Amino acid sequence: MPTPGKTLEIRTSPHIVSGYSVDSIMFNVVLALLPATGFAVYAFGLAGLLTLIMALLSCVLTEHVICRAAGKPTTIGDWSVTITGLLYGLTLPPGLPLWMVAVGGVICVAMGKALFGGLGYNTFNPALVGRAVLQAAFPVAMTTWIPGFLADRFVSLPSSTLTLPFTEPAVDAITAATPLALWKFSGETTSAADLAMGFVSGSAGETSSVLILVGGVYLIARNMMNWRIPVAIFATVIVSSGALHLADPSRYASPGFMLFSGGLMLGAMFMATDMVGSPMTSGGCYLYGALIGLVIQQLVFKRLRRAPALARVVASVGLFLYFWSVIGLDWPLTPNVRPLLPKDNVTVLGRLVGVDRLLLGAIVAVLAALLWLVSRHTRFGLATTAASENQKGAVLAGLNPDRLAAVNWMIATSLAGLAMIFSAQIVALDALNNSQVPILIAQGNCDSHVYEELLDIPVQSPYAIVEVGGT
Repeated sequence: MPTPGKTLEIRTSPHIVSGYSVDSIMFNVVLALLPATGFAVYAFGLAGLLTLIMALLSCVLTEHVICRAAGKPTTIGDWSVTITGLLYGLTLPPGLPLWMVAVGGVICVAMGKALFGGLGYNTFNPALVGRAVLQAAFPVAMTTWIPGFLADRFVSLPSSTLTLPFTEPAVDAITAATPLALWKFSGETTSAADLAMGFVSGSAGETSSVLILVGGVYLIARNMMNWRIPVAIFATVIVSSGALHLADPSRYASPGFMLFSGGLMLGAMFMATDMVGSPMTSGGCYLYGALIGLVIQQLVFKRLRRAPALARVVASVGLFLYFWSVIGLDWPLTPNVRPLLPKDNVTVLGRLVGVDRLLLGAIVAVLAALLWLVSRHTRFGLATTAASENQKGAVLAGLNPDRLAAVNWMIATSLAGLAMIFSAQIVALDALNNSQVPILIAQGNCDSHVYEELLDIPVQSPYAIVEVGGT
């Protein structure tokens, strides 16, 4: 029954039962970004300040104009566009021509947010949409950096800042390379203290990882950020970069360098945790699992494809232990399992057998048959077999072993997740029980005795060793 004088207001996600409104959450995110923003202004002076101001103004004004043009009340008061402007400004190099900053700000809101329907409907992070367009349109300007902490940074500007469109700026006498560029082109590493405190060149948001962490911890403490997302990102970076660094320190930087250099810290704390972009549906989670497999292949096993078989097994075990530990951090003591298969019983040879077990066995048999048919009678399966047996010959035949391995990994991780989903109602879920069918996805055709010696288990044990492709 309608109540006179009162209006029902429907708001977009996130819907959090914690007493916080969307406006309150957005405002607190702005507060969390202020320490890193202030340090960026201190490090780069007027260049950093004007870049951030122009980024904010262009985003806010674009939001206001679009709302008015659509005949809707302005939404600049919910602080979401302020977050977009701050994040966008922090991803830019100080000294970027202000007209480019303004163009990117318009793109952030118009293409990255309003085009999808506004707050809660955007598919991509609006700030990254604007930066991606600028990177594609103005690659030279977007990769030109100025050093921080110049003596005259509060009284002078780089000549590029006030450059007009279609004109060439005067060349600045002082430029600087980012820590990642120094490592890539000259092999020089920046000290961990300089990286953490922000005494480096780069985008405004690449400075002071410590202050970015402080802002993230503030949001986590107020229950406004899912801490598992940045922790998972940091752990993945540490594990993958650590393995590569141990394999070849001359080619791969240390985990500390990879963690604190570039925009990883800002992206992990304030972009990957975007409430709108997280997968919530089953289909999204399946795709997410497939992409995880792709990332694992690209970061770990692609580097080990030509390594001895034992090295790939060690990497498989390491990944298994890592994911097992991560799952254990957030696993409820008594998980609720929703049965997907019927729970009835039938009599087979005088014994009661669960229908779910029979159906699961049938599903496994069908999938196994399909995989066998794919491997023996499709171009993809034959190409995978060829690349597994002779990579050089496969390359000469026009095949791409990297692409084949990536697809195999995506299939394997998706099937592994599907197996656990269907078997959850049969096998009691316990993340702390290491005998519960942990699946090791090992790349390469290794002899079973290698696994027995390494894991000290017979191959008939509950460990299911899945060999994928061998590419």
